[in-house]
Amino acid sequence: MRPLPPSCVAAAIAVALAIVAPPAELRAHENTATVRGRLAYSCFPADSDIAEGSEVFILGYSFFVVTGRDGSFRMLGVPPRSSGYIVRASRSTGEDSLSEKARTGAVAAGQTIDVGTIEMCPCGDGARQGDEVCDGEELGDATCADEGFSGGVLACSDSCAFDTSGCIQCPSGEAFCEETGGCKPKIETACSDAIDNDCDGKVDLEDSNCVPPS
Repeated sequence: MRPLPPSCVAAAIAVALAIVAPPAELRAHENTATVRGRLAYSCFPADSDIAEGSEVFILGYSFFVVTGRDGSFRMLGVPPRSSGYIVRASRSTGEDSLSEKARTGAVAAGQTIDVGTIEMCPCGDGARQGDEVCDGEELGDATCADEGFSGGVLACSDSCAFDTSGCIQCPSGEAFCEETGGCKPKIETACSDAIDNDCDGKVDLEDSNCVPPS
């Protein structure tokens, strides 16, 4: 039996390897993982197209993808890691804003992990977004007076709604005094004590509300 020419032998080996070894792309997939999910924009109108083009990334690593029109994302080639990863997203609508964090859990080779829905504009991030009236200390220019009270301290609740528990409604005939944080009569009760008794910025006889002693 005559031996095969070297060229035929090489061709046969190549065919055998192609059958035994999977394509490079498949091998890469078997050695890494896929992370997928979707961004939600609850503080924006349902018909808003803001979900498209947000960057989804893994904290501390250079992996990132850009979301599709429906806010979905699929991150390929993520290395296995027993402690998992933290996934986050960012966008820009006038000012940068970060999403809440999503944790993958342990990541194994060949695995596809769905982190579910990530809220893009969570209440509590300190930035007023969409239809949030407030967030943390960010109240805009709102005051207790805007909410129908005489004065006091307006705050923001954990649900990004105004908290008026620190606001005060003064009785009829009284006004809120910023200096004391309480209500005072709308008259200058003493006209020679050099004190602005009704907190209107005028002292003694300078105040038209002053009631001189009889």
